[in-house]
Amino acid sequence: MSRNLKVHFNGNALSTPLPAKVSQIKHVLNQIDFDVLHVQIPYSPFMAARLLRRADSKVALIGTFHILPVSWWEYWLTRILGIWLQPSLKLFDRFFSVSGPAQLFARRTFRITSSVLPNPVNVARFRPQKAITHTGNSAKIVFLGRLVTRKGCFELLKAIDYMISNKLTAQKIEVHICGSGPEQKKLENFVRAKNLSDIVTFHGLVSEAEKIVHLQSAALAVFPSIYGESFGIVLVEAMAAGADVVLGGDNPGYSSVLADAPESLFDPRNVQEFAGKLQKYIENPGAREALHARQQQLVSKYDVETVGNELLKVYTDCISHRKSR
Repeated sequence: MSRNLKVHFNGNALSTPLPAKVSQIKHVLNQIDFDVLHVQIPYSPFMAARLLRRADSKVALIGTFHILPVSWWEYWLTRILGIWLQPSLKLFDRFFSVSGPAQLFARRTFRITSSVLPNPVNVARFRPQKAITHTGNSAKIVFLGRLVTRKGCFELLKAIDYMISNKLTAQKIEVHICGSGPEQKKLENFVRAKNLSDIVTFHGLVSEAEKIVHLQSAALAVFPSIYGESFGIVLVEAMAAGADVVLGGDNPGYSSVLADAPESLFDPRNVQEFAGKLQKYIENPGAREALHARQQQLVSKYDVETVGNELLKVYTDCISHRKSR
């Protein structure tokens, strides 16, 4: 219904809609008999807000708050947007946030009260057809994400270099970097300068199928994001795929996902702590097996079979309430 403008926000490249034509919005609403409009928050005053104001009164309106900026200026930009959107926010039936930290941020900036409902993952799509045992001569470490500062790939490479330089492990390792972004040259230069080219492989942007294969074969799936995470869907995907161990940076979003397995978390900016965490789960099969078992129990709470059914019940209740008015 509109063209998009590329912007940078919270360490990511995003797109935001340019003003949508009211005639186009009305055309879509006349063509499709919606039961529910589920809006991802924050949303555009030029697109979603216009759509919400023109939706039929019998359409249930649900919103999910997704973001967790960390800088003061991103906080205030979000707060200003929340004030701008207040008229359309009053139209919603229910609000959700993807995590506790996102819930708190939604209340502070948008002044909305929301329930926590995590992002769902289709666990069955990631499950290997048969059990995978990660044996062999080397431990496979997998990073998957955009190559931007906040995702922490540079911190991973520094920890790998520290571990190799200080001979913290006798185990042969191989590091697979899956993703692309503006920091790729910087990362490649670091790998060459530290003579890590024989163990670090850059795969670039990978397909969904390739992503699943990498996660399924990982001894350690490592996501050292520094900040700006409201959830951690990639952590859930890695656990669902059966990676031996999933490790995450100790930021609010990732901590909310891994709260029941806190030993999975680490400070990405503390090179010694990060390298020690890698060493522990490379060198200690018992610790690796114990954490793997806990993470496999944890992943079920994020399965679409669980989250999806909760959401469908809310849809049904809100639709019924709207029609009874």
